[in-house]
Amino acid sequence: MFVGLFKGIRRIIKQPYAVIVPPAGYGSIGDDAMVRVLIRESKKRGLVPILLGGSDAITWSHIWKVKTADYRKKVTTTVNLMMLLLKSRNLYIIGADIMDGHYDVDLVRRRLKLARVFSRIGIDTRVTGFSFNNAPNKALCEEFNKLNGVNLFLRDIPSLERFESKTKSKGIISADLAFLTQFSGSDKNVKNIIEWVDAKKKDGKIVIIVNINWLPFRSSELSVNELIQRYTEICLEVNRGLNNGASFLIVPNDFRDSEKLGDRKLLKLLHDSLLVELGSNCKLVDIDFNSEELKLFSEKCDFVITGRMHLAIITATNSIPAFSVSYQAKFGGFYKYIGLERMDLMIEPHELLENHVASRILANIHKRHELSSKISDELPEIQGMVEKCLYQV
Repeated sequence: MFVGLFKGIRRIIKQPYAVIVPPAGYGSIGDDAMVRVLIRESKKRGLVPILLGGSDAITWSHIWKVKTADYRKKVTTTVNLMMLLLKSRNLYIIGADIMDGHYDVDLVRRRLKLARVFSRIGIDTRVTGFSFNNAPNKALCEEFNKLNGVNLFLRDIPSLERFESKTKSKGIISADLAFLTQFSGSDKNVKNIIEWVDAKKKDGKIVIIVNINWLPFRSSELSVNELIQRYTEICLEVNRGLNNGASFLIVPNDFRDSEKLGDRKLLKLLHDSLLVELGSNCKLVDIDFNSEELKLFSEKCDFVITGRMHLAIITATNSIPAFSVSYQAKFGGFYKYIGLERMDLMIEPHELLENHVASRILANIHKRHELSSKISDELPEIQGMVEKCLYQV
């Protein structure tokens, strides 16, 4: 009875909502990309996007002045929640890399509870492209088994296989939302970066984006100074292998400074280390930018060395190949999607210390045009898979 009533009221709502639940508060370029894609696609369909979260919901309000809702507030959990349920046509929970409980079990449990509530009253409920690791939280696996009528989209085949082997739920193969990242409408914020890249390309330089992520090393015995020293050695060896023909654009992918070892601090240290020998042939991106601006200023770059998967995904939308320091078993599916799973473009964190890393990177830089062509061939199909996950089953 109540389901029919809710459906009937929703049919006469003139501006229905698309409720979007981000993985976390603002600060990750990957999260930014996924949220922007959902906002754009919701607006295309005449829906009003609402970002729903806890205390961090408001941190997203600067994106096109989108509406936000804090589910913790009493007024939200009574009158406003009822209005939200009445006016919502879709609920999108951005799965990303959180749904296996690796980071926060309670956070995922709240999202699954929300999914049950929305789906029970007939709202189209989807968990968008998420990865699933080899050792998911067992209690969460049981929570997935309780879902009914919720579309669960895995962002790569290995994740789908792990998900279906660890739970009794049926997943649907898709891809990461960030594959639909568009160019920014303005270059004002990143004009200086674009001009630097253009100047280096005019000088005949190969422009390489570099990113460092501390997460894979936080439990190791490696110190920050040793990590910076190793990345410095690799970059300089790559430059020598290219007859001093490389320029390095140092790019953070996450603006949050967890334990004061976020991308920004690490990359400032790397930049200062490289500056001694490379001078103007290295540049640190030290401004706030968004995913669409990243796509814009990376367009003419040649290669990427990254510890963050979404940096690889967003630059892949420009057909730029990336060499990745993998972690949490989520990079392999990305390379399989773009047709490069056999191209020796990924290492585990402990391999970073091995002597052959720079030579492996160089080998891929030399065949970057071939790699780029393979990515271009795969992109239309990947992007089509993402679009289907937003509208179809």
